[in-house]
Amino acid sequence: MNYSKILLLLTGLLLWGGAGQAGNTFSLQIPDGVTQQVVEAELVLDNPDAAAAFQIDIILPEGVVYQHASISLDELRATTNHDIDASLVNDNTLRIIAWALPSANFNGNSGVIARFDVQLPSQEGTFTFSPEGVILSDIDGEGLEVSASAVMVEVNTPPDPLNELIIHDAEVPGGEQAIIDVAIDNEQPFSAFQFDIPLPEGFSFVSESAQLSGRETNHALQTNLVGDKIRFLAYSSNNEAFQGNEGNVLSFSLHTPYTEGIYTLQPQDVSIVDAEANNILTGIVNGNVILTEPIADFYELTLSVQGNGTTQPAPGAHTYVEESQVEITAIAEAGNHFVKWVID
Repeated sequence: MNYSKILLLLTGLLLWGGAGQAGNTFSLQIPDGVTQQVVEAELVLDNPDAAAAFQIDIILPEGVVYQHASISLDELRATTNHDIDASLVNDNTLRIIAWALPSANFNGNSGVIARFDVQLPSQEGTFTFSPEGVILSDIDGEGLEVSASAVMVEVNTPPDPLNELIIHDAEVPGGEQAIIDVAIDNEQPFSAFQFDIPLPEGFSFVSESAQLSGRETNHALQTNLVGDKIRFLAYSSNNEAFQGNEGNVLSFSLHTPYTEGIYTLQPQDVSIVDAEANNILTGIVNGNVILTEPIADFYELTLSVQGNGTTQPAPGAHTYVEESQVEITAIAEAGNHFVKWVID
């Protein structure tokens, strides 16, 4: 960089003072963000006068950090002769200088002239970025009248990462098997999960139907019945993460009753676990099994016992699809014996 040339130019600006039309203005465009986020700041120059060079100091709020060497000129407004530099002249003043050798005017009369990156502070609040010491010159090095406006930026605490277990809905005719898909949408890596599904009345688990859905690496799946609940546990012996950030992780099947209706599957005791054994779960979405009208006729079989004993299936009403084969076993208590079946 030819600092002597720039120094001569800026000295000339200070000696000549402002000339040209009023209305040349600098402004800053900086998006709101979250703590410690790196955002792109845009320096806008609206210049009714043709302009070739400028210098501007930007007072950075406490905690804001300029990202070294991130400054650049807008490709549409700068010519091939133009160059730009930015440096901190003290702890919180960012000085930006743009020039052209040989001298040349910027293209256009409005819009973004330069961009740079800053890291927002680590605390919440409203922060003001204030331009000071603004100098704008024409192609002959004469100073132009110019003003600059500050910008206020809102900084908030980032929301918790989304790590959500989702039970997808399923719709089948009553009495048919329902395939249930379970998804995890995750913004953080996870290596294991566990949850229970209480079964609605009339539902039962289809044995050995549970399987992982393609996001696993070396993960294993365990499925157990705990009372009226199905417990699912998936894990990796060396804490490898599941692949991806969204989509199904598991599917399983349920036998359904013949009664039409909407039955809710509501997971309980849910854990989505990272490699450090932290439960990173932030949300749960219940699913519904929607049973429509059965596609086959079905019949009710009622069993009762006279005397001391029971049956398998147990005494009571049971529903079966037409042409189902049902095995019924009579079980006499000790000291008693089976006599006969009576069919109504």
